[in-house]
Amino acid sequence: MKTTLKILLPFVALCSLISLSKAQDNWIRKADFPAAARCYAAGFSIGNLGYVGGGDTSNDFNSGLPLKNDFWEYNPNNNKWTQKANIPGNPRFGGVYFSIGNKGFFGGGNGENDFWEYDPAHDVWMRKADIPGYSRLYPAAFSIGGKGYVGMGFIWGAGSLIVLHDFWEYDTINNSWTRKSNFAGVPKCYAVGFAIGNKGFVGTGLDSNNS
Repeated sequence: MKTTLKILLPFVALCSLISLSKAQDNWIRKADFPAAARCYAAGFSIGNLGYVGGGDTSNDFNSGLPLKNDFWEYNPNNNKWTQKANIPGNPRFGGVYFSIGNKGFFGGGNGENDFWEYDPAHDVWMRKADIPGYSRLYPAAFSIGGKGYVGMGFIWGAGSLIVLHDFWEYDTINNSWTRKSNFAGVPKCYAVGFAIGNKGFVGTGLDSNNS
């Protein structure tokens, strides 16, 4: 009898874990974003809180209006949104955003190279070293450890779209940017970037032929 129990108990535990994992594989609607509907906004998380701001409420990037600089915090514990200090500088869309430790970072975007650090403990923004290189739209960005990475995207030049493949590293300790190896694939905009462990990953997006 004891031998049978020893065999059955691990099996029951495994079945319970599989059942639990399947039960968690679903979506649950939460409180709607309370401000104007928008596209091309910035978003990142700090600790157990989420942050969303900026973007374009016209859904037409050629119009340039109306752009936003409002900034919102989402708390999953009470399922509530709270408006925080506006993003400094000009309202914008398609910028750079990521978080490192207990701070958020945002900058760049439509015609801008400024770069800002957000401190949620005091709800304040502090200007940091400008993003070097081109003033780009829709770059890929992610953070690894205490450093942020930004690259690719596009600029408008001589009436045409120029897609980029340069990549930059931001160091929070000395507030400086360092040029890194260019993206190895075809230059892209609207690409996806994320980090797992000590590696960064970039993919998808559009090249200069919109493919």
